[in-house]
Amino acid sequence: MATSIEKWKSVIQNPQVVRFFDNLFDRVGVRIKDTGESFTCIHRGDRIDFEPTLDESRVDYVVEIQSSQVDRLAAEASKGGLDEAEQYRVMKELFTPATAATLRNPLLSGSLPRLFTGAEDVIHVTLKSPVAGEPDVTHTIRFNQGRWEVTPGLQGTAKRSYTLSLAEALQYQRHVFAALKADNLIQWLRFGLWYRSWRKAVSSKVG
Repeated sequence: MATSIEKWKSVIQNPQVVRFFDNLFDRVGVRIKDTGESFTCIHRGDRIDFEPTLDESRVDYVVEIQSSQVDRLAAEASKGGLDEAEQYRVMKELFTPATAATLRNPLLSGSLPRLFTGAEDVIHVTLKSPVAGEPDVTHTIRFNQGRWEVTPGLQGTAKRSYTLSLAEALQYQRHVFAALKADNLIQWLRFGLWYRSWRKAVSSKVG
């Protein structure tokens, strides 16, 4: 029986698939919950490579999925690209762990970055499903004791609520990941200005 790496290696190198994952990660860890497999996907720009081990200290974040999701992504990628439904299903798994990993960066914590971006201390975020019958995915972002915490589901009383389409969620992730990779003051200032404008279109204050 083929391993998950083998299933993905044979089909995921299509240029359209590789481009979809551009600026969503450089190194992402994958755990397959029902088979116990774990490995690392590495985005090289023009291809995606695989390592048969997972070191959490060397990846951007970790996603945990089922083998059925491995098979589904492989089947869709074998068609030459990912349709909107499969893009959403991929983003649904990346959405919360990628946000949590992003907000662990020291440059996004503290009073000054929060003041510059105008971020409230309790935020609800909903990624709307474009697929009939498939639920939206949600998480809560909370600033607590000098750091951001991201938890699945809508919890507590939010001061701002975001409602994102798939395209808007991908846009945010690619902008913030580009800033993380550059990791310099000019790029972060640009991101902050972009974020304040983007936020107006996708969110509203609560209460």
